[in-house]
Amino acid sequence: QLELVFALYKEQIHAPRRDRVVITCLGVRRFLASCDLERLKEHARAGNVIDGVHQERVLRVFLTGGFLEVEARSFRVRTNPLGTPQKQA
Repeated sequence: QLELVFALYKEQIHAPRRDRVVITCLGVRRFLASCDLERLKEHARAGNVIDGVHQERVLRVFLTGGFLEVEARSFRVRTNPLGTPQKQA
């Protein structure tokens, strides 16, 4: 099991705040990442996630200066506004 945690804007333009998005990857078969840590640090305030796609059993997240790729049996997504407590399952 692998958890990816992101702070994402709902809309790309004029979004007032980010939401916390937790993606739980179950039955992980492969995890691949390549990131330029300096670029990630430089863009942390504005945001590092450029785009993402889920096709069949593979999740690809494109970042400023890199990417993440996870192949898993299934994925669960939880979202809540930043600053609000998370509900325990």
